[in-house]
Amino acid sequence: MAQIQVRRTTRDDLAEIMDIVNAAKALLKDDGSSQWQNGYPNEYTFIADIEADASYVLTVDGQVAATAMLSLGEEAGYSKIYGGQVRYPSAEYGTFGVLHRVAVSPNFRGMGLVEKLCVELFREMRAEGIRVARVDTHRKNVRMQRVLERLGMTQCGFITLDHDPEDPVRVCYEGLVENLLGLVE
Repeated sequence: MAQIQVRRTTRDDLAEIMDIVNAAKALLKDDGSSQWQNGYPNEYTFIADIEADASYVLTVDGQVAATAMLSLGEEAGYSKIYGGQVRYPSAEYGTFGVLHRVAVSPNFRGMGLVEKLCVELFREMRAEGIRVARVDTHRKNVRMQRVLERLGMTQCGFITLDHDPEDPVRVCYEGLVENLLGLVE
């Protein structure tokens, strides 16, 4: 049986992460999505994530299979969620955690590894006292939307991002960390 581990990313993982991200960029482009098509994210984005101790990888038998970034704290991009209803506002539920830059290697697609990585990051949120998880993705990134729905997250509206001038609208999902973990524990 394969050994699966989630750990913080090191600089030694950077080449594998960039291979994964470049494959994800190609997949998104094939889907007609503008997400990740304008030079973002790039190597410097991931170096900053690593230096901030916010980047994670999921490994299978020591090989990097998936990556994600976990942001703990308020984010300006989430200050205005429109076209839906936020069920868990910060004023009532406190600071939220956000998953960013989630990608899986083409060699490991369809194995449920993104879900496993997200669950581990929900556990990290819980350990840090974070009660609400949020994630955003492009409207055409149906794969990620399905993952989020399988995890128990619900769509709560839309946000706009500055780094995609061509199509800045992103679908925003949220969930209570305890509820999300209750589905898998």
